[in-house]
Amino acid sequence: MRKLLIIVMIVFLMTGCRTPRQLPQSDRVITITNTIHDTVVKTKPDSAMIKAFLRCDSLGNVYVCNIESLQTSNKVKPTIEIRDNTITLKCKVDSQAVYIRWKETHVSDVTQKTLPPVYIEKALSWWQTTEIWAGRIFLILLAIALAAGIVILILKLKGII
Repeated sequence: MRKLLIIVMIVFLMTGCRTPRQLPQSDRVITITNTIHDTVVKTKPDSAMIKAFLRCDSLGNVYVCNIESLQTSNKVKPTIEIRDNTITLKCKVDSQAVYIRWKETHVSDVTQKTLPPVYIEKALSWWQTTEIWAGRIFLILLAIALAAGIVILILKLKGII
């Protein structure tokens, strides 16, 4: 019976009232977003210019005497034609709009840290204070009893008692 009482007392001494601490938790979220874009890109307007001298012959027909300047680009191809006293100027323009399609990938990495709760300390009640002091007195008495038991055991082994 005495051994059982000692085991129960040791078990009660080994228990505590402390709550476990919570470590901060972090959640990591990686979001990958793929977006496909398409659009029509228009180029700047282009132009061509021709400056020429025209003359009439004795019959009243018009002809090009001299072409003073001709400005073209790689997109505009002008052609000039004089027929039956009418001048016709044609310009061929390549396509001015381009269709473009591209893909964008956005990666966002969000780490969210959850902080542990903050505990607010309260003053101990008179009952809790009484239990703490009773536990301290019990521990002191237990230490004295153990020391006395060890001394008695040593004395019995030496044959003094």
